[in-house]
Amino acid sequence: MLFKKILIGSILLCASLCCPEENDYDCAVVSCPSSVTVAIEVLANNENVFENETYTLEDITIEGDNSSDLQLSLFENEDSITLLLLENSNWQLGSNTYTLNFPDSALIVLQIDIFSSGDVGCCGDTPLLDGLQINGQSQSISANFYTISLD
Repeated sequence: MLFKKILIGSILLCASLCCPEENDYDCAVVSCPSSVTVAIEVLANNENVFENETYTLEDITIEGDNSSDLQLSLFENEDSITLLLLENSNWQLGSNTYTLNFPDSALIVLQIDIFSSGDVGCCGDTPLLDGLQINGQSQSISANFYTISLD
């Protein structure tokens, strides 16, 4: 009988030590996705408008949902293509619509759909890209960047 108690006690002790609880995460080894960033190559007459200096960041105005939270910057990727980056430190869940206005009445209309990763794990409540439309055309959300012509 004593052997049975020792055996059952050993099994229970092992189970409690070997099986972490569901909410026991080691977040130090987890790399969470960064905030949603949309990268766009902007062309006019088949030329990059930032590389040929047709436009600068100061030429672009933004209208739309929480547009004051949207940051624009330029980035040169590994292929030496200058991309317009759109980032937001405070994405709103659901559909976010923005209009990027360029001089000469050129514009880009973006619908950026955001969802939350959920309140689970180390990366809980991270905003993630759920869908993207540029000028009314759906885009693949797995693309590294999108090419848009102002023509």
